[in-house]
Amino acid sequence: MATSVDDVTAASSLPGPTTLISTGPRPSFLISQLAASSPLRATLEACADQPMTPNSFAFAHRGAPLQFPEHTRESAVAAARLGAGTIECDVTFTKDHELVCRHAQNDLHYTTNILLTPLASKCSTPFTPYNPDTNAPATAECWTSDLTLAEWRTLRGKMEGFNAKALTVEEYVQTGTPGFRTTLYAGVTSGTLMTLADSIELYEHMGVRHTPEAKAFVGGGFNWTRPAFVQKILDTYKTFSIPPTRVYIQSFFEQDVLYVVRKEPAFASTAVLLDSMQSMATAPNAATFAAWVDRGIRIWAPPLFALLDMQHGRLVASQIGLQARRAGLDIIGWSLERQGVLANDIVDDTWYYQSVLPAIHNEGFALEAIHVFVQELQLVGLFSDWAGTPAYYANCVGYGHNPVARSSHAATSWTSSVHKDWLVFVGIVIVFLGMVGMFNRARTYLRQRPRDTNHHAPLLPRCD
Repeated sequence: MATSVDDVTAASSLPGPTTLISTGPRPSFLISQLAASSPLRATLEACADQPMTPNSFAFAHRGAPLQFPEHTRESAVAAARLGAGTIECDVTFTKDHELVCRHAQNDLHYTTNILLTPLASKCSTPFTPYNPDTNAPATAECWTSDLTLAEWRTLRGKMEGFNAKALTVEEYVQTGTPGFRTTLYAGVTSGTLMTLADSIELYEHMGVRHTPEAKAFVGGGFNWTRPAFVQKILDTYKTFSIPPTRVYIQSFFEQDVLYVVRKEPAFASTAVLLDSMQSMATAPNAATFAAWVDRGIRIWAPPLFALLDMQHGRLVASQIGLQARRAGLDIIGWSLERQGVLANDIVDDTWYYQSVLPAIHNEGFALEAIHVFVQELQLVGLFSDWAGTPAYYANCVGYGHNPVARSSHAATSWTSSVHKDWLVFVGIVIVFLGMVGMFNRARTYLRQRPRDTNHHAPLLPRCD
């Protein structure tokens, strides 16, 4: 495929690794919400002016979708600046089986501007406005597989959401962003969509690790199997020569993870089994954990409520979380900061914290939950819509490490720097040796040139 001028420009403008992160004001705000007598508050306040670096504990969920359109280049760059050590690309596919970053195969109508473009005519379900008489909500459904890659690339990402009471398509698209988010970074010149390959190139330039999720197929008739889909994802990383241990491939389907274990063992140690449990009633047990470990599964990723419990009015780790750790599983939790203001919105959105609702009194609860995740369960990662929050905590308490320092891009940059320095040194040595050689040749010439042997030449008369 020919490379266009735009491609070259885009590649040359990719950001490099983040050295010192900027977590934004959110962590400080959350700290201020903790009780004044809280030891955790004292610990975290003491780090307010501490230089901080990207951290392995901070997993960016779809980028930084608390404020940036999810799965866009701008969102990923923001996540890296916030301190994410690992950034997600939910992987689905286009009509021509090209791999792209979208949360779902059928989400284009509420995560992009497709309904405001001529491509709306290709959507699986056209827009239907809200019906005030029947109270039927406004609907539409647009799939990535409705479009070719070339068509998909013409779209722009927008903040996730739609207005179910919209009477016009403009209302449906433009007024559906939840109130706790913002559209400030979702203008017509931003929201750059990414293919899986685009994300790999960007993440490598920024030095962060990768966590693709093999998304569910919606519908059928795509002439594609799950194994072939998962294999194509992994082959894409191989094409870029990404070390397998820097790729945390995820799936809600156990068979996908077991496929990785059997067919691509180099990726097995960082393959993640996502848990779709909807309540504690469907939680796995110790026997299930043991069976997973026996089959080669190493990382379990449940929703946050599965990892939290209350004991004597205090927030603690759940028993199933402790059982998973005892079975030998590492844990990644999902997803912090998906809901709005806890003290206000928790009445409407109880899902993520359904097991510990009485423990929520203010926004500082998010930090108390992180504290349990780290101190009692030693989570290897925490997905967040604002990676600055887990990155701040981890930097402050000395948890995790800076994976950017170990990145292939950083290593390449370091090697390149050393190579340049070595060339300069060699050049200096060559010049020095050349000068020494010239000096020696000159000295030899002076020693060997013919001399005046007439020792009896008369003395010149004195002039005094």
